[in-house]
Amino acid sequence: PRKDASLVEIERRVRARRARAPAVVNFRAVSPYRARFKQGATLVPRFMCYVERVELGRLGGNANAPLVRSVRSNQEKAPWRDLEPLQSAVDARCLRTAYLGSSIAPFRILDRPEAVIPVNGGTMLDSNSAEARGLHNTADWLRRCEQLWNEHSAGRMRFSERLDYQRGLSGQFPVAGTRVVYSASGTLVAAAVVRDPEAVIEHSLYWAPVANEEEGHFLAALLNSEAIRRRVEHMQSRGEQGARHFDMLFFTLPIPRFDPANDLHRRLSAKGRDAEAAAAGVLIEEGTPFVTARTAIREALRANGISDAIDLLVIELLGDAGVEDHAEPIGGDIPLDDLVRP
Repeated sequence: PRKDASLVEIERRVRARRARAPAVVNFRAVSPYRARFKQGATLVPRFMCYVERVELGRLGGNANAPLVRSVRSNQEKAPWRDLEPLQSAVDARCLRTAYLGSSIAPFRILDRPEAVIPVNGGTMLDSNSAEARGLHNTADWLRRCEQLWNEHSAGRMRFSERLDYQRGLSGQFPVAGTRVVYSASGTLVAAAVVRDPEAVIEHSLYWAPVANEEEGHFLAALLNSEAIRRRVEHMQSRGEQGARHFDMLFFTLPIPRFDPANDLHRRLSAKGRDAEAAAAGVLIEEGTPFVTARTAIREALRANGISDAIDLLVIELLGDAGVEDHAEPIGGDIPLDDLVRP
């Protein structure tokens, strides 16, 4: 209730219970998809990357170098939240959709946020290399970002190195035509097929290229299923709101590579396609919070029976893999004195 509360106050509001320890994560039954999925790019500080177009009236602007400004978020942290937004022209070839975790719902893309992506010909650019390639507007934007970064960051890496940490950005090029993405964290996962050959993926999502739509629907159906979530939830770290951080836990399960000759794989893919069509038909008003949108889609898929049908197929595919005791309470309450006693 307040900082430095007394033990008596704490006892009135806090309950401690014994529980089994979460299972140790291992990849003995590793899926071949583990090696294919990668985390997206660290596009931070976000206001230096994500932008919106500035309207310039009837005459419009330069289509080859539109005027853009920073998109601000209430999730920004100091010192970045206290800095003024950026606004200038940026070369159109360096503007791309960059999907965020909030862009994705089960089987559906919710929005297409735009970002300054300093990659040209598959090569990461800083202000100097952008200038050398004739991308003068992008070079100006990057110079301002680099200056702010140098003034306010811890100084352990350059701005371009932050954007491309562990090749999270440059490793997405050349961009695959069809990919599957899923949310890196949360209590419930959201996965969808992405078909945009120009878009990049931000680090709150994992992504993998797929050979075709059928493989994409197969994976989206698996990853969105309650059957698979329940097999990994006991391995997730936990916070105040429950389980969090999926990361690569799904691939501790023996998820096989999609085989178009396998009848079960084809049926699961077909249900994934049906789920995508049903999700597209759910009315989502503009400005709806992404959590609300995700809930509406999940409820629609439960109501029409698609979710249950997918779960049955996933259970048939995985059998008993991953089904074990969860970290549920195994005893009564523990007196808080037992926890704080020396």
